[in-house]
Amino acid sequence: MNIKLATCILSLVTLSVSAQRQTNFWFFGTNAGISFETGTPQPTLESKINQSEGCASISDDCGNLLFYTDGSTIWNMEHQVMKNGTGLKGDQSSSQSALIVPMPGNKLTYYVFTADAASNSFLNDSVFAYSIVDMREDSGRGMVTTKNTTLMSPTAENITAVLHSNNKDYWIIAHSYLGNNFYSYLLTDTGLSPTPVMSSTGTAYFDQQAIGCLKLSPDGSKVATATNFSGFIELFDFDNSTGAISNPITLAPKGSSSADPRYYGVEFSPNSSKLYVTMAFQNDPIVKSALYQFDLNAGSNSDIINSKTIIHSSNQQSTYGSLQLARDSKLYVINLGNDSIGVVENPNEVGLACNYAHRAIPAGNGFAQWGLPNFVTSYFDPNYSTPLNTPNANFTFNDSICLGDTIDFQNTSSPGNLTSKFYDWNFGDESTSTDIHPSHLYESPGSYVVKLIATEGCTDDSISKNLYVIGKPETGISKKNCSL
Repeated sequence: MNIKLATCILSLVTLSVSAQRQTNFWFFGTNAGISFETGTPQPTLESKINQSEGCASISDDCGNLLFYTDGSTIWNMEHQVMKNGTGLKGDQSSSQSALIVPMPGNKLTYYVFTADAASNSFLNDSVFAYSIVDMREDSGRGMVTTKNTTLMSPTAENITAVLHSNNKDYWIIAHSYLGNNFYSYLLTDTGLSPTPVMSSTGTAYFDQQAIGCLKLSPDGSKVATATNFSGFIELFDFDNSTGAISNPITLAPKGSSSADPRYYGVEFSPNSSKLYVTMAFQNDPIVKSALYQFDLNAGSNSDIINSKTIIHSSNQQSTYGSLQLARDSKLYVINLGNDSIGVVENPNEVGLACNYAHRAIPAGNGFAQWGLPNFVTSYFDPNYSTPLNTPNANFTFNDSICLGDTIDFQNTSSPGNLTSKFYDWNFGDESTSTDIHPSHLYESPGSYVVKLIATEGCTDDSISKNLYVIGKPETGISKKNCSL
């Protein structure tokens, strides 16, 4: 397996390319899978995941699958268990068991954040943690090099992330199991800050209210939560410069008993103007579960609350689960226990104009359970694009080469940092190298064509140069000062 498959590098000069390819592959539920490689969803049959709730997957900037996880096990691009990829601190019964975030400035290193099940808090073992995957390991298939570093305990079952206002770093948000504390962790090119920004705001969680999903809006301005038993829905402002969360709006008030509405999935529209929420159960004979929309542009707080619209409903409980945007700017909805999922065709539109289709998209070789893959929400911002360089391959070498001399090749490719590219050398004698500045010793005199391919992001460039190795005069190739 060539590590080149995993190498799409963030560099310093911006080139606008097709965004959101990091979200190309979705693996969820019981062996369910969808591919967005073509831009529209197609079933994929390779999934090894068998997960009741939360999961995550990641592709490189070019759209090549890297790995996916249920929060406990990581599978690599070949759908095999990643090296050292078991025993992570997520859980089968965690709403957002995992989230994968690339390390800024290093697209070969990924942080895998995991949220344990709330039920494990009774065992004092419910933790929010991170592990690190290094894609340079195992011939480009990746390896977990750091595992289960605890950040906070006990934790609610939710994680979300968005770009910092500097468009380089990331905020990763979690919530405490009890109380009303949000924790915003900053990931930079030097690593993860272990000291979070804590915001104590909104309604306090208690016990199974720690079940449900948490999402940041694609533009990084809002946070929304949906909670389960005796559940409630809340919307907050988010400051993506400081990580602070403030100004709660209660869109649906906290219930007083387990018979009251239980909310689960939450997601914003691509332009961050609409909020969608799934209600998993309420004690109503006609509408036991539903998909709701709130119009965040409706006006005052009370106008937003009153904009609540039932987009689709069911007289069966637990019909709907997680919600997730996709690279086609549509919003996908879990139809629990089915071999297909629903889709909101126009999620930016108000009310029923959003055009929801129930059980519209085949779920591959399996069926849906509660969860869909969790992604960095910035990937779905219409203004998001992947910064990449277009490489310009070039190299030099000493021009007086005698048989027996080691030749040093100087890589002068540009622009950007040489260490942020992938290089493929062919020395013309069946020898190759991927070093930045390789050295080579030819065994025979003669004329050779040396070729260099420089790859960065989704583009590459190549250059070939002739090289002459000087031997004895009778070879027909001679050069002054070469030892005979």
